[in-house]
Amino acid sequence: MSHARRRFTVNGRAVKLTVCLIMVLCLSACPAPIDLAILSQVKDLSAPTIEIISPAEGTSYAAMVLVEGRVLDESADESIAGAVEQVDYEVLGTGISGQVTAGSDGRFSFSFDATTLSGSLSIRILATDWNGNVAQYTLTLVNEGAIPSFVAIPGNHAVTLEWNDVAFSATYDLYYTEDGTIPSDSFGTRVDNVSSRWTVTGLENGNLHVFVLCSRSTTGDDNWSEPARAIPVSQFTLAPMLRSGYREIEVSWIVAPGINSYEVWRSDQRDGAFTNISGTVIGNTFFDRGLDPGRTYYYRIRPFLPGAPLSGQRGANPFPFPEGDDRNLGYVYYYDRVTADVLLDGDHVYLGYLEGGVDVLDVSDPEHPAVVGSCPVPIIDQGDAGMWPASAYGLAIADDYLYVALEGDSIGIFDVSDPTNPLMIDTYATSACNDVYIVGNTLFAIGDFQLFETIDITNRTAPLSLDSDATLGTPRDIVVSGNHAYIADEASGLEIFSVSSPEDVTTAGSYPTTSAQAVWIEGGVAYIADGPGGLVILDVS
Repeated sequence: MSHARRRFTVNGRAVKLTVCLIMVLCLSACPAPIDLAILSQVKDLSAPTIEIISPAEGTSYAAMVLVEGRVLDESADESIAGAVEQVDYEVLGTGISGQVTAGSDGRFSFSFDATTLSGSLSIRILATDWNGNVAQYTLTLVNEGAIPSFVAIPGNHAVTLEWNDVAFSATYDLYYTEDGTIPSDSFGTRVDNVSSRWTVTGLENGNLHVFVLCSRSTTGDDNWSEPARAIPVSQFTLAPMLRSGYREIEVSWIVAPGINSYEVWRSDQRDGAFTNISGTVIGNTFFDRGLDPGRTYYYRIRPFLPGAPLSGQRGANPFPFPEGDDRNLGYVYYYDRVTADVLLDGDHVYLGYLEGGVDVLDVSDPEHPAVVGSCPVPIIDQGDAGMWPASAYGLAIADDYLYVALEGDSIGIFDVSDPTNPLMIDTYATSACNDVYIVGNTLFAIGDFQLFETIDITNRTAPLSLDSDATLGTPRDIVVSGNHAYIADEASGLEIFSVSSPEDVTTAGSYPTTSAQAVWIEGGVAYIADGPGGLVILDVS
């Protein structure tokens, strides 16, 4: 027996029609058919966007905090708008929280009482959209009082008060004092119903004024600002008083009652920019040191208060030379010795005394000079006064040899190659020598009895006389400049000798003065210490 197979053919078009019929039947059976909006919501995975309009991040908060913002939500399908279901907020760590609804434009706001809070606040804001997507924003605010924007701006006999309005405030009252104390509801001057940029006039310049602002709130709670301080000033109230010193200027000013801290501002140009050079100064004196004596410096004073203005300016020049005790770096003093002449050679000073010889001092540290040696000068019989070392009237040095105009008609020659152990080599006889001066290999000596002598010291230890001449008076000091010797000749004034040839000195001129004691030559000008005649300045060019 044989079996025959049957072949079934399925029409593709019929299958497609059948599937479509089944889907239509299923959808028509749903109580809430799926539309395009639902499909868009299924595809929305983006959280809303939170924008805070006020207050700004990191700013101060007042007694009542009002937060305003906006939330935006965009669906995956741009043709269909998303929706924010709710906005929640929480002030972290305080127990303050709440929920608000955003408007159709996405705007929202909420407020809370912060009078019992202190320190910085962190406000967490959550926005939840229609698909359960959550956005988070944390706003941080700082505490600077119930009315943080309150400031006092000083003027001439006046102070202007400014602030930003505080949420829920109905009116503002101002309290102030004029002696630096803190005003209150029961103390100080009160001004009711003030507004921002209120100016109090008729105030005493230079006095510290303290202001407090009270916000009368619609909620029934008064809010008080922190005290704002100001000193009414004209440009001259705190203008500095200046005293010049050696490379420094002392700056002082009048102390304003209630203010102990100030700033010193300086410019090196009258119309230039001023900068704070002092930081905060306690008191009313500041020393500006290390200045250039060739410049003028201008100063202004500012009280260390927020918003305080700079005073008027004054200028001064520092001195190029020390004055008085400011010059004194160090000293050596003997109660029974009188100095007569001084000579600096490197780190050593040779100091001549009347009836006391010569000391050698190490001055490598000028603040701590130290005697390291002395020259063994001859001992002179002073009669009833006894035996004393010869006076050293004048000093000069050539190489390692010191020449000393000694009392007793001589010039002492000392080997000072070791300053700590000077050795007397010889003496050269003169007539009551008062001073010596060396140029090259020539020593010039002057002394009582009209002495002026030139001496060859080519051999440092064996002087040879070259020439001598007589002055008209009693020579006290000598300077050689160029081809001329200038001699302070006491009552005979200034005498001038030509020394172009030390072997043949000649008189070149003279100028009468009262009592010439010392002379200095610089740039063709002679400066003469003229005893009771004061300072005489001559053109000797």
